[in-house]
Amino acid sequence: VICSALSSIFLYILGKNLYNENIGLSSAITLQIIPLYSTYGVIFTIDSPLILFWTLSLLFFWKAISSQSKFGIQKSELTKERKKESRISNLKSQIYWCLLGLTVGLGLLTKYTMAFFYPCALLFLLFSKESRKFLFTKGPYLGFIISLFVFSPVIIWNAIHDWVTLHHTAGQAHIAEGFHISMKDFFEFIGSQFGVITPLLLVFMALSIWKMRKSSQGAVLFWFSIPVVIFFIFKSIQAKVQANWALPGYITGVIAFSA
Repeated sequence: VICSALSSIFLYILGKNLYNENIGLSSAITLQIIPLYSTYGVIFTIDSPLILFWTLSLLFFWKAISSQSKFGIQKSELTKERKKESRISNLKSQIYWCLLGLTVGLGLLTKYTMAFFYPCALLFLLFSKESRKFLFTKGPYLGFIISLFVFSPVIIWNAIHDWVTLHHTAGQAHIAEGFHISMKDFFEFIGSQFGVITPLLLVFMALSIWKMRKSSQGAVLFWFSIPVVIFFIFKSIQAKVQANWALPGYITGVIAFSA
C-alpha cells in the first residue's frame, strides 16, 4: 500500500514536471485504476517496490537533464550572473544524477528488471539531439557507478556462490531452452497485456506514445516504454513471458495517455 501510494505521488510529480499539474494528477489516478498496478497496491510482491523505484528514477533522470539543459555545456558566452546560475544548475544536475544512481541501485536490489533502465536511458540520450551532450559529461557515468555500488552486495555474493542467481534467472527466462518459435506463448503474452492494462488503455497508450515521441518530453516517454515492451514481445516468441514482466514499460505510457 505504501509503495503504491508513493508511486502515484512521484508519478504525479513527474507528470507535473514534464507537462503540467493536471496531467500529473490524471497520471497518478490512472495508475491506481489499471489492473496491473492496482493489484500491487493490495498485495505485496517484489513488483511493488520495483514500480516505486522505476518511477522515482524516471523523475530524477528528467530532473538531471532538465536542470542543466537550460544553459547547455558551453558557458563562454554567458554573463557573470548567468554563469553563477549555470553553476548552481550544474550542481543540482549532479545531485540528481547521484540520486538516480541510488534509486536505480535500489531498484536492482528489488528486481533485475530494473536493469532495463540502463539501455532505455542510453537510447534516449543517443537519439535525443538536445540531450546527447550529456553523454560527454560525468553525470550519467557517476549515476551508473553509484547504482553498481548499491547493487554490489548481490554481485559479490554471486561471485562467491558460482553466480547461482544468474542460473536461476536464466531458468526462469527459459534461456537454456534456446531459440524456438512458440506462437502459443506469443499470443498468450499479447492477450495477457490486454487483460492487465485493459484493451482501451493499451491502445491509447501506444498511440499517444508514438504521437508524442518527437518532443523532448515525449521522447522520454517513448524510450522508457517501447524498448521494454518490444523486448518482451520478441521474448514471448521464444518462450513463455509472464504478464507482469513488462510492467515498467507502461509507467510512461500512463503519462502519455493522460497528456
